Amino acid sequence: EFLIAMDMIWKFSEITENESWKGLTWGMLPLHAGSIMACTFHFHYNDEKLQFLILLQGVLTLLGNSTIAYASYRIAQSNGWMPDNLLDLFPMSNTSFRGIQGEAAAMKPLVTRKPNDTELSLSLKIVGLTVLSSYIAKYGALGVELSRSPNPFIALAVVLGIPTMTAAFYYNRAREEGR
Repeated sequence: EFLIAMDMIWKFSEITENESWKGLTWGMLPLHAGSIMACTFHFHYNDEKLQFLILLQGVLTLLGNSTIAYASYRIAQSNGWMPDNLLDLFPMSNTSFRGIQGEAAAMKPLVTRKPNDTELSLSLKIVGLTVLSSYIAKYGALGVELSRSPNPFIALAVVLGIPTMTAAFYYNRAREEGR
C-alpha cells in the first residue's frame, strides 16, 4: 500500500506539473524502509537477535518524518505559501495584501491529464495486491525455514535491499523524464 501511495504522489506530480510533489515520494522512502524493518522483525517472530532492527526503525521514522515535513514545506512554497503567513493572524483578511496574494495563488487552475487507469481498475489493483501480500505474509512464513532461524545479515540484506530497489526505480524514472 505504501508503494502505491508513493506512486500515486509521483503521478500527481506529473499530472499537476508540480515537480515539488516528487520530493514527497522521495521523503517517504525512509518510512518505507522503516516499515520493511518492522515486517522483517515480525517475520522472524520478534527474535531478540534482530532487536537492532527496532532501533533502526526508530531512526528511520525520525528521518522520514523530517523528510516528509521538508517536502510538505516545499509543496506549500510551490503553491504560493510563505513563512510570513505564519505571523498573519487573519490570512484571509480583505485588508491583508499577503492574504490576497495567497488567495490568488490558490485560484490557479489545476492542470490535469487523463489518467491511465479507471477508478475501478485502480481500486481492484489495490485490493488485489493487499490481499495477495497479506496472504503471502501470513502463510508464506510458515513454509520458509528462514523465518524460524533468524540471521541478522540476511535480515539486513532484506531491509536494505527492498528500499534500495524502490529508490533505484524512482531514480531511473526521474532520469527517463529528464529531471
